[in-house]
Amino acid sequence: LGATAWSAVHFARGRSELRPLRPGLDLCAAEVRAHCRCSAVLHLDDLLLRRVRLGMWEPETARTLQPHLRTILRRELGWSFKDWQRERERFENALEGWTMAGVRNSEFGIRNSELSPARP
Repeated sequence: LGATAWSAVHFARGRSELRPLRPGLDLCAAEVRAHCRCSAVLHLDDLLLRRVRLGMWEPETARTLQPHLRTILRRELGWSFKDWQRERERFENALEGWTMAGVRNSEFGIRNSELSPARP
């Protein structure tokens, strides 16, 4: 848990929130809750790219973790379903720069969302 350990234990809603969100992952629900309350998290990309930095080192893991975070973030940050959808889109755009495809495309000033599907 690192620097958020004491806060995470304090904000945990039970022992289960101190277990990893997924096997092999060093992130638990209580840590996410602590970041929301104490680390000025405003957006999904704030959390996954700047606070826990999972998106920087394991972009695909960060992408697949979103369903595990939805309930916590919506409750902690007061997001509606529509807000959550906007945050997911914003995160995908931010995450693009941390993937190999995004890095390659940035050399040409192209965003993945602007690419058209390949034609046979």
